[in-house]
Amino acid sequence: MTHLARMILSLGAIAVLATGCGTTVAGTAVPDPNAPAVKLDTGGLSTKPRTPTAPGSQRKVLAANMVSERAVLLSDIAPTYVEGGAQTAVTARNFISLGTDDTDRLSKRGFVYGFSDRRSPVKNSNEGLAIYLIRMTDEAAAKGAVDDFRAEGGATEPFPERPEVSVRKTAPDDTFKFTRYTAYTAVGPLLIIVSPWATDENNARDLITKAIDAQKVKLTGFTSPGPSDIAGLPLDKDGVVSLTVTPEQIDGGTFNNFFGFFERPAALHWDDNPVAAAKIFGETGMDLVGLGRNTVYRTRDAAAAKRFVDLAESEWLGHLVSAQPFTIDGLPDAKCRTHKLWEGSDKQLVTCYLAVGRYVSAFTDSQAVRVRQVTSAAYLILKHAE
Repeated sequence: MTHLARMILSLGAIAVLATGCGTTVAGTAVPDPNAPAVKLDTGGLSTKPRTPTAPGSQRKVLAANMVSERAVLLSDIAPTYVEGGAQTAVTARNFISLGTDDTDRLSKRGFVYGFSDRRSPVKNSNEGLAIYLIRMTDEAAAKGAVDDFRAEGGATEPFPERPEVSVRKTAPDDTFKFTRYTAYTAVGPLLIIVSPWATDENNARDLITKAIDAQKVKLTGFTSPGPSDIAGLPLDKDGVVSLTVTPEQIDGGTFNNFFGFFERPAALHWDDNPVAAAKIFGETGMDLVGLGRNTVYRTRDAAAAKRFVDLAESEWLGHLVSAQPFTIDGLPDAKCRTHKLWEGSDKQLVTCYLAVGRYVSAFTDSQAVRVRQVTSAAYLILKHAE
C-alpha cells in the first residue's frame, strides 16, 4: 500500500483542539454525547485544515515528486518486477545504492535533486531493475556526468548500439551472485541512470535499452524544475495537503522523503505493489494524494472512497503478516489491523483506513494510541471538506 513503508517514519504532531457539534435544548447549546467530535480522542492534534509549509530541503522533494510523475513504472518494463520501493534525494549522497565514488562525481558536476525506483520479482533479489532520474544544474552538467562515468567510473563496457550511453559491468562475486549493469545517459538537464541485474547477464543487458527508451518516451514534452524554479513550486494541489494531519516539525539537517502531494502515476511508484495498486486506483478514480502525518487519497466520489477502503481491506490489510482486527471508538467504519512489518519481525504496527466523503485517510504507526488519535483527527479534518 502506498503509505505503509513510508508512514513508519517517526513523525509527530502539533496541538490544537476543535469544538464539537451540538444540539439545542431550551435555548442553550449543549454538547451532543453521540457526536464524533465529543467521543473521539485526538490527543490534542489539530482537527482543522492546515496551511502547508516546506522547510529546509523539502521544496527539492516537491521537485522530485514532479519528476516521479514522469518516471517509467518498472513493472511496465518487466511485469514481475513489483517488490521494492521509491526514494527521493536532495543530495547525491542520499542515493547510497549508487556508491560513494559515483555520488561524489555527481555532486561535483552539479546534482540538484533526484528520484529513484527499484524493483525485483517477489522473493527474488537475484534479478531486478533500478532507475534514477537526477536533475543536474543544466544540460552541460548532465552530459558531463555521463562523460565522467565513462572516464572515471569504470564505464568501459562496449555498448555500440547506443554510443551516447556509458555502461559499467560488475561481475558476480562471493556476495552478489548476479551480474549488474549501470548505464548513464542524459536528456537535457536530466541524467537517467538505469541499473539492471540478473544471474543471466544477457537478460540484464537487454533491459538497458528497453528501460532507457521507455523512460525517454515518458519524458517527452516535460520540463523538470531547475534550481531557480524550486523556491516557487506549489506546496499543495486542490487543497489535498491541507486536509492531512499536521506532521512533526522536520529537524535541521534532515528531510522527509514522503512529502507534499502527487498524482496517480507517482503514487504507484511509492506503492509496495504498483500492479495491485493500479487496479484499486483505477476502479475508484483515485487521482491525487496528499502527504502529511497521514496519507489522504482523493477518489471519484463518496461511493468510490468507500469502495477504496473495502478494497484496501481485502487486497492490502487482509495480506498483512499476523493481521488482527483493531477498532477505534466513535469510528465504526474505519478498517484497521494490528500486524507485523514482515514475517519474523518483532515490530508490531497498526494500520487504519477511513473514508470521509470522497477522501480516504490512511495511517500506520507502532503505537496504537497514536493511530487512534491521528485517524480521529483525520476524520474531523476531512469533515471540513464535505
